[in-house]
Amino acid sequence: LQDLLDSMTFQSGERLQLRLKEFDMLEVVKEMCDQFTVTHGPRFQFLGGTARGWWDREAIKRAIENMVGNAVKYGAPDTPVQLKVDSENERMLLSVHNEGEPIPLEQIECIFQVFRRAVAAREGNKEGWGIGLPYVRNVAESHGGSVAVDSAAGRGTTFLIDIPTD
Repeated sequence: LQDLLDSMTFQSGERLQLRLKEFDMLEVVKEMCDQFTVTHGPRFQFLGGTARGWWDREAIKRAIENMVGNAVKYGAPDTPVQLKVDSENERMLLSVHNEGEPIPLEQIECIFQVFRRAVAAREGNKEGWGIGLPYVRNVAESHGGSVAVDSAAGRGTTFLIDIPTD
């Protein structure tokens, strides 16, 4: 419900009200890997290293939950889900990668719109409201960054958040 309210605020042109504090993104990503491992088994892999910055920890955590939840829901079962954190040029790069059917290029933008989902998601047996990825975009842009997607047959799907460290 909070994702929906935050996404609606974003759709009206407002940014999230961030509660910034300094922390290491590595801690949050490891926490998410542990949480999803308990629920879905040992298919979560962490790559990368430390990335300290000033962000809203709870908003980032919810964004990661949405991305990893989608990787589990839409990715090929029993394949790894990789979470990676990098820090370079005063930016933090956080990616979530899964194997499986690609998102068609012409549907990439619609998955970031509230209540819109890719055709395969709507026609398949996957439940969802279409608010998770708009929330991820909201979090990234509210932090002065962006979210991108790379999805193709043979290389899987990767969601990438790129935000400043300060």
